[in-house]
Amino acid sequence: MANTKTQELAALLEKTGHAHHQAFIESDGVDPEWALWYAKTLEKPLSSLLNMTFTQSRVVYELIRLEETADVTNKFWPAVYAEDLVEKYT
Repeated sequence: MANTKTQELAALLEKTGHAHHQAFIESDGVDPEWALWYAKTLEKPLSSLLNMTFTQSRVVYELIRLEETADVTNKFWPAVYAEDLVEKYT
């Protein structure tokens, strides 16, 4: 990852991923509506980190879009998502 903002975002996404897994520990992290949970959690910190306003709907859109990207790379998903979002929104 090239810059601090990307590293910070990747760390935020990884931390959020762990929190999601803990919230759904009884189902081993399985949550068919995972993007909605993430959007509620990430809306404000993502807006702050990227210095723009994100709605929960925008976060859901980006997460679903990025899920397809992460599935075809060999990188850990937070790194893929962070690199893409920083490139797109800064």
